[in-house]
Amino acid sequence: MELRASLGIQYTKERSITMKKYLVTTYATAEWQCIVEADSEEEAEEKVWDGDYEELNFGNPTNVQDEQIESIVEQTLEAVDKLKERKIK
Repeated sequence: MELRASLGIQYTKERSITMKKYLVTTYATAEWQCIVEADSEEEAEEKVWDGDYEELNFGNPTNVQDEQIESIVEQTLEAVDKLKERKIK
């Protein structure tokens, strides 16, 4: 809040209600890293695909490159609520 005030930005609840909502889809090259206990590279690969590993960076990508916007689509409030409820597998 202090940063917004120092930049001269006023944020009100009314403004957030009247602003449009957009679904922005991006794509990029991303890298994930994990630790696997195995006797060989082949076994390590099998364990990764089986989910038998320790995630690094809390399961988030460790590197993202070349991110670009694929699409920007205006959404209704109902559509935004549904998007927030769904879980990506």
